[in-house]
Amino acid sequence: MNKHSAEREQLDGIGVSPGIACGKAFLHISGFPEYKEEIVLEEAIPQEIDKVKRAFEQTSHDMEHIKTQASDSESKDLTGVLDAQILIVADPEFQNQVIDKIECMQYSAIFAFTSSVNDNIEMLSRSKDPYMREMVADIETVSNHILKHLLGERHKELTGFSEPAILFASYFNPGEILEMPNLNVTGFVTEKGGPTSHMGLFAKSLGIPAVVAVRANLKQIPSGSRIVVDGNKGIVIVNPADDEWEEYQKISHARREARFKRFEQIHELPSSTRDSHHVEIMANLDLPTSLDEILAHEHVGIGLYRTEFLYLKRANFPSEADQTKVYYDIAKKFAPQNVILRTFDLGGDKLTDYFKSEFEINPALGWRAIRFSLDVMPIFEVQLRAMLKASTLKNVSIMLPLITTLDEVQKAKRLLEKIKKDLHEEKAAFDEDIKFGIMIETPAAVMIADYLAEEVDFFSIGTNDLTQYTMAVDRNNKRVAKHFQVFHPAIIYSIKKTVEAAHKAGKPVGICGEIAGDPLATKLLVGLGVDSLSMNPASIPVVKGILPKIGFEEALKFSQKILKLTTEKEITETLMKDFKESNLNNSLNKKGELKNA
Repeated sequence: MNKHSAEREQLDGIGVSPGIACGKAFLHISGFPEYKEEIVLEEAIPQEIDKVKRAFEQTSHDMEHIKTQASDSESKDLTGVLDAQILIVADPEFQNQVIDKIECMQYSAIFAFTSSVNDNIEMLSRSKDPYMREMVADIETVSNHILKHLLGERHKELTGFSEPAILFASYFNPGEILEMPNLNVTGFVTEKGGPTSHMGLFAKSLGIPAVVAVRANLKQIPSGSRIVVDGNKGIVIVNPADDEWEEYQKISHARREARFKRFEQIHELPSSTRDSHHVEIMANLDLPTSLDEILAHEHVGIGLYRTEFLYLKRANFPSEADQTKVYYDIAKKFAPQNVILRTFDLGGDKLTDYFKSEFEINPALGWRAIRFSLDVMPIFEVQLRAMLKASTLKNVSIMLPLITTLDEVQKAKRLLEKIKKDLHEEKAAFDEDIKFGIMIETPAAVMIADYLAEEVDFFSIGTNDLTQYTMAVDRNNKRVAKHFQVFHPAIIYSIKKTVEAAHKAGKPVGICGEIAGDPLATKLLVGLGVDSLSMNPASIPVVKGILPKIGFEEALKFSQKILKLTTEKEITETLMKDFKESNLNNSLNKKGELKNA
């Protein structure tokens, strides 16, 4: 390809995600760097090895975080891609290659790692097997994560664009693609990839048109050029003519309108069963998205706002002023609907830039969530102050994650009361009656739910972690994935016990785990007495369409039937059978909002 001119040009590639996208060109640099050879002193070898081990462990949990984001999307196949990348990080041979170079050749951690990665990339690139060649993208994705930790850098993520953007790169990793809808990115183009590339899988799930394997030097396309990405035909048009550009923009706009159409008028669907038993349907949110305005307009509340994303996207902890603004803006946008702000659910693996915590083999059982917050009181106090100051519209609630003891709740409450007193003295406005709740996501919390209910205003059951801890299963470990059974009798009993404890104390209880958005579970959860269901926004039209077709008395009897079953297989089969026989899988077909289950 010659140096790019202002003339129209068409690039051919492979369309891996259908649709039309229009925007301005923006080049995103990717790939894997090389470093010069660096020798360390013999006494520094243990320290270099420790750096490598820590970086691998931190990356493992980065990938788990990305997988959690992917699991909230409409395509469950995405998690399989991330399982493969997590296995690369977990492969002892990969780590040992690097450690061997440090021990035997006294290489620095950086050089030992980058040279090992480039050796592997070169070997895979020469392979005649297309599958082996495609593994290069996975290796590069994982290795860039590890390298950033070795360099002591926070993840340098894409930033937002003021107008629709089309991103160009050699390839994009899953985390970058998952961020695109939040950044005004309407499509992307890559030099690498194939018909079955992971990039296509992620792009499809998010509705982002994408063309890969373009035979051109994308670096020569000037930034700001008009770009059309046709994911249906697998073509990219650079600098289309004015009439062509206008026509493609109309097509692209119509496509975006259709994507959000199924969210329109969901407020007209009652949040109650056909016999008028109310169940609040709410959304789980991470970051501002294009759906926010629609959800707010449709009177959807926020059952879980994950505030840790404020930290994960910055080079330091956000200030009180920054947090107050973010919390107030989200509260104002969704007012008068309730917005539940969860305090930081951060693990030790995410804090190494600021805290010299010990290397944790299993951070899921380590220094995280409320444990971290209570140990680092200044940070916790700043966050609680910001939440209180953002509560002036009286629709904000505060929620603590990963509670295991009564003492944790009481310590947090004492701090909250102290802050309220301080704000009074400062004459700062806040909601005097702000609701204070906790997440029930450990077996310990379930067992003492009666005591916890006396201390708080509400419960929210986090079934993802509750299942993980109850079943003793790492939900991101492919080898034991079959044992992660959210419909296991123990999980159903735990939900029942938690609901009973909350209602006995006159407190509401919701669910914000993945089961809340599972249509198979709706009738069961209603029958168990759950007061609210908070889910990924994509699931809201489905669940709101199912709810009015369920009778509460019928659901009560159904839940009793489920509670008598003794295996996960029996429960799942019974849920599926009832779902089909009740015709719930076609609840919204007349509006085209619910696909057949």
